[in-house]
Amino acid sequence: MTGLEYIVRARQAYDKGDFQTAIAYLKRYAAVRNVDALPGSDDRNQMTPAVSVIIVTNSMDDRLRACLKSLQEQSCKDYELIIVDNGVDRDAQDWFTNDSILHLRLPVNVGLSEGRNIGADCARGNILLFLDDDGIADSNLIEQTRAAFDEFDFLAVRGRVLAFDSNSRRNNKHPGNYDSGCYPLPAVLNTECVIAVRREIWMAASGMDPLMLHGEGEEFSRRILDQNPGKDIYYWPKMILYHDYGAGKKLYNKMKREEILKAYLAFKKSEASGIGLNYGRWYHQHPSGTIIVDNRSLLTRLLAQARTSILRFRIRRQAKRSLIKR
Repeated sequence: MTGLEYIVRARQAYDKGDFQTAIAYLKRYAAVRNVDALPGSDDRNQMTPAVSVIIVTNSMDDRLRACLKSLQEQSCKDYELIIVDNGVDRDAQDWFTNDSILHLRLPVNVGLSEGRNIGADCARGNILLFLDDDGIADSNLIEQTRAAFDEFDFLAVRGRVLAFDSNSRRNNKHPGNYDSGCYPLPAVLNTECVIAVRREIWMAASGMDPLMLHGEGEEFSRRILDQNPGKDIYYWPKMILYHDYGAGKKLYNKMKREEILKAYLAFKKSEASGIGLNYGRWYHQHPSGTIIVDNRSLLTRLLAQARTSILRFRIRRQAKRSLIKR
């Protein structure tokens, strides 16, 4: 069994709620993990960039092509691109004309968190900027990311996520989780589709928990805040990414992962759950500083809450049945 097979087994056990087995496989994976041996092609130039842009993907479709095109049009060119293919083997270099790109081709899907960890281990920039493969970067995204860290001693920042269309915003009951307005404010990394972290902070914390596919940003935030008392993570609204808000099947899958997350955090005795609840209170005191809230009608919200309760019940029942079968 190779190291990558261990992480796959670990994630399978995690999805079943068998956290003890998952952690045992994770320890085996860590013992043999060798990023330098991973297949891929390194066409980066010799210059040390200010920013390493890391994209983990398992799609290699038009969404990634559009994402890469938006990076080509950045006002700041002082960056390298690291693409981590999660079990997808396709040449994306003809999609991108930048002369500084590392393309890793993983034979299996190791998950988003470990994909980010692998990309970070290969990065040379002092700032790690993580983007989802289906987002479109504003032309000043990298420039504004660099400015945030140049001007302030932040541990990490998360960007502002603007919906592609009004339907995406309307169908999500927590749009403020994505777009928290036009003022910077203390935050946690709860929108992982556009986050940036100082490289030394990331490495000191050993990156994200490889098992987690939901809530990994908040759990990571808890650790780096504990390790660096007196320093902050911020929401930086000038870092803009255009992206769909979670709805429909995506929202259902997110809810299912949330149930597993709660059990996992309880197993780890982690205090990460709920870390971001109180950060926005002071924001309302600023001029025009009202956080975007759910503006659907009362009836629409009640119906949505009822559907959510039914989905949660089904997920819990399915999880209990799985435990009984084991």
